[in-house]
Amino acid sequence: MASATTSAASEIGILVIGGGAVGLSVARTLAERQIGRGVLLVERHAKLGWESSSHNSEVIHASVYYPPGSLKARLCRKGNEMMYALCKAKSIPHANIGKLLVPKNMDEVRLLPRVLATAVGSGGQGVRVVNRDELRDLEPNVEAPAAIYCPTSGIVDSHALVQYYESDFLANGGDVALNAEVVGLRKYKGIPAYQVDVEEVDLSGPQRRVKARTSLQARCVVNCAGLGSGRISALAGIDVDEAQYRLHPTKGVYFRVHRQLSLYPKRLIYPLPIRGSVGVHTTPDLYGGMRLGPLETWLPQRESGKEGKGAVGDFSHARNESYYGAASLDMSVSEDLKAKFVDAVKPFLPFIESEDIAPESSGIHARLQREHEEVMRDWVITHEAARGLPNFFNLVGIESPGLTASAAIGEYVAHMVHAESK
Repeated sequence: MASATTSAASEIGILVIGGGAVGLSVARTLAERQIGRGVLLVERHAKLGWESSSHNSEVIHASVYYPPGSLKARLCRKGNEMMYALCKAKSIPHANIGKLLVPKNMDEVRLLPRVLATAVGSGGQGVRVVNRDELRDLEPNVEAPAAIYCPTSGIVDSHALVQYYESDFLANGGDVALNAEVVGLRKYKGIPAYQVDVEEVDLSGPQRRVKARTSLQARCVVNCAGLGSGRISALAGIDVDEAQYRLHPTKGVYFRVHRQLSLYPKRLIYPLPIRGSVGVHTTPDLYGGMRLGPLETWLPQRESGKEGKGAVGDFSHARNESYYGAASLDMSVSEDLKAKFVDAVKPFLPFIESEDIAPESSGIHARLQREHEEVMRDWVITHEAARGLPNFFNLVGIESPGLTASAAIGEYVAHMVHAESK
């Protein structure tokens, strides 16, 4: 592990790396509870919540997929309740519309008891099996012999949520540095503090541009870098392969419904979770529209020996392998994928026609789960003291249901940091 000697670097109490929904929630909770001597959040993009937080399904999940006792299950269950309470109290646009998990054929019907048992065990509230007649009462145009109903699922305006987290963080004395990318992270010798090298960058063009470089001295570092969390771990000296922190990025593509909209369901309609994926589903939005997605493809990884042993580049469908900014990602959505979308939902939306949908958007998601693994991997949320990194708190692989659980994750991490600061 690389070490630094003390210097005249700017001193801060807590540095949070990453300004997505999770990083902002962690930062605002730390600032609100006055844990540490000031909180600074650094975000490499020009806008907070630019990456995964603003390119997803915006679903409030009900904790039905995850292994009982896992961080995903516990924090999604708590986060579901906290999200509705927060949205109601702060007038954040949202809707509790419910979700139906539907089998695509009779073979999948036999999986319903197992899926229901997982849903109940992971904390899903009020989940139950509905027969064909009740399903038709709920959603007349959805075709399935039975379904699992999840009444606490819903949708939220993720952009409004991120804006609230930001304003609350700033109101509690927090500071934000945009266009600020962490490029070095070294523990000082003999004290639980870190030298953090940060570059002021412009990631809006085809090449990464560096405008300035500075060093910070942080008593505590919280890695909430999302798509870059593996890289930050490596900068700290962690072998991401030995730790099983290597991220495996996927690109999730969405199509928007623009025809026959009245036929489409008002609730979230998901296939049964098969082979570690939730599959292509319907996502009504808060403004009367409808999307289908995500259709996921695994992206090639970028290997790099410059960022630490076993390091991995952030993620990429990168046109330039040395650059990982906004313009390096292939966020395009091909019209050629239309047939795959139709085939994916036709078993439970038999009325769909290819003319109903058109390409809309995509998002990149960093997963700990490998491409051919059928079991969902849990999140990493841990204090890395055992790796010789006291006061370094690591959040790796925070994919879905990270948005749902963001407020709960903020509380969970704040408790960890407070416990170690006593």
